[in-house]
Amino acid sequence: MAEASGEHLGAAAVIDVDCQVYSREAVLRAGHVASARCYVALKSVGGGHIQVELTPREEAVAASELVGAFWNELLNQQVREDVERETRAIRELIVAQAFAEAEFEIPVPPQSPD
Repeated sequence: MAEASGEHLGAAAVIDVDCQVYSREAVLRAGHVASARCYVALKSVGGGHIQVELTPREEAVAASELVGAFWNELLNQQVREDVERETRAIRELIVAQAFAEAEFEIPVPPQSPD
């Protein structure tokens, strides 16, 4: 599992994400999803880590709830990315075959009389 410090800074929570486990793209996508419920700040802290700060938009939301939801979404995004990479070749073959069998009608613009 990645580093899951999830330390709390007042109403905000700070998470340390290990980029050897989760990709930068997965972190960005999870941050985007989380932004509906909280303010998200990302910072590269070196050593292959990204610091994620989650600040609730509403005081009634516990920072620990945001942290749990963020980790779940981060895992979701990483799995999506892994499945996309693992199935890329077959998806490209399916699309290529579909286009090869398709009959396209290309409209010919009317010619103006000269």
